[in-house]
Amino acid sequence: MIRGTAGKSNVKMASRFAYAAGITGILANLFLIALYVQLGLQAGGPESKAPLGLAGELVGQANDLVGSLATGFMIPVALALGGRLPRRWAARITQAAGLTAMALLTAGGPLLVLEVLAFAVQTPIAVVAYIVLSLWSSSSTCGRSGRPRSCREWHGSECSRAQAPWLDT
Repeated sequence: MIRGTAGKSNVKMASRFAYAAGITGILANLFLIALYVQLGLQAGGPESKAPLGLAGELVGQANDLVGSLATGFMIPVALALGGRLPRRWAARITQAAGLTAMALLTAGGPLLVLEVLAFAVQTPIAVVAYIVLSLWSSSSTCGRSGRPRSCREWHGSECSRAQAPWLDT
């Protein structure tokens, strides 16, 4: 299993990467919203079958690149959390699948922007990778019972609902 060994400093660094992943993920979603707003505005006009133009292409490419960066920021977080997962074969397989999905999503955006991968090739890969990433996320935060882990089990100490509202306290 891939696990972090640096202790508290590793958790502090992982939390910084988690914040960076969240901020860049929000930014990527804003670019995606802007792309769909532009598509919606264009749909009613006479040039509805025309390509998006330079602005649309830039917003779409920004979404791909910033989204890949956000996923790349998730990798150190997953590595740091790997040491806190149970040492069972299922957890190891789940961790490997999650990290593989993150790597594919991190590489996919730039490869799409550089036109190394066609949209029709990259999209199914990204969809499957996001499904795997979602399954990894939900399975790595739940215990054997299928419910979220307690703060003591997750962090080694008690924490308040405000610090971790998704965990049992």
